[in-house]
Amino acid sequence: MDLVFLDLFYKILPLYFLIAFGFIVGKVTNVDRQSIANLLFYLIIPAVFFNFGIKFKSEPGIFILPIIVFSISIILNRVYLLICAKIWPHDSKANIIAFAAGTANTGYFGLPVAFMLFDSRTVAIYVFLKLGMIFYDYTLGAFTIARGKHSRMESLKKVVKMPILYAFFLGALLSYFDITMPANFEVIFNYFAGAYAILGMLIIGLAISHIKGFHFDYRFIGIFLSSRFLAAPAIIILLMYLDTNFFMLFDRSIHLALLLTSIVPPAVNTVVFASIHHAHPEDAATAVVAGTILSIAYLPLMISILF
Repeated sequence: MDLVFLDLFYKILPLYFLIAFGFIVGKVTNVDRQSIANLLFYLIIPAVFFNFGIKFKSEPGIFILPIIVFSISIILNRVYLLICAKIWPHDSKANIIAFAAGTANTGYFGLPVAFMLFDSRTVAIYVFLKLGMIFYDYTLGAFTIARGKHSRMESLKKVVKMPILYAFFLGALLSYFDITMPANFEVIFNYFAGAYAILGMLIIGLAISHIKGFHFDYRFIGIFLSSRFLAAPAIIILLMYLDTNFFMLFDRSIHLALLLTSIVPPAVNTVVFASIHHAHPEDAATAVVAGTILSIAYLPLMISILF
């Protein structure tokens, strides 16, 4: 296991250098982070999702996967809100942790790792799983951290405006009718995947560089990180055990994709939502940065043990 851990550690380490580089650039220059985010959101990420959609082959039972991820997010959200509301009654810290429990950095961080670890089919499954977490972010997740400030209709509008959903399902529709891309276009879409991996990691660093301050509430950080590094993988490992020994519904590729969604660092979106709603953004930022740093060792360790 030691050799596997070291191999994975050195493979993943360059991603952290990109995060650090993005942080430095954000501190010493006036780079427009929002323009990069818009480029990713409206062009690069939809192109990547379209590419995986057109390579996506429908299989029996696969459409239940985003529902499984969404359901796990709901369970984690509700459990942690119940626990944290007793620790911090009438305090939005409970809402921050509950939001963070149900989501993770499956995109900017998780997808580059998936590129490194998985074949194209497993990456496509991972992308499909991610849709469940996206839906959580802009429905129950948004409700939780906003403390009920958004209506159901407003949250649904946020979801239906996301171009990545349409890009993926357009690609999947073309795949269903056996329509493929010309080889020269496929090369271009592979370039988009590379751009996503690099810019996605850089924007994590840029986002951290714009955080105004940090606050070390160790009890808050500990409970916050337990949701992602203990509770989420525990649920997935239990589901894998039940499926392997009793239900036998999914193959190893699906198990691996599910595992990765449960062990990636906390979502940077937690800081964004906390800032928008003035809900202890410094505490959220500190916990997200701590989780991202901790995952330098945690991620290759878990992969070497479980994959």
